[in-house]
Amino acid sequence: MNLATAALEHAEQIARLHSASWQATYADVLTPDYLALTAPAERKAIWQQRLYKPRSNQIVLVAHANGQLQGFACAYAGEHAEWGSYLDNLHVAHGHQG
Repeated sequence: MNLATAALEHAEQIARLHSASWQATYADVLTPDYLALTAPAERKAIWQQRLYKPRSNQIVLVAHANGQLQGFACAYAGEHAEWGSYLDNLHVAHGHQG
């Protein structure tokens, strides 16, 4: 497995993994229609924007193996004066959890 800094070309894979993670985790909280139809498009737009025009303190790392995204993390360094950095997202493909 390799770690790398995310780039714009990772946006679609990140969005798919993010949506799949929500579908597995929030099926009892969010509606099936939202998870299947709305969330994937929202995640894609968010990740395209984040990776196209990143904030100065944004750090996004991807873990990949054999050309497949296995996980990603997004953090904002020094986001809060008192609390410090903020881990906004951490998602791992189902087959690589545990």
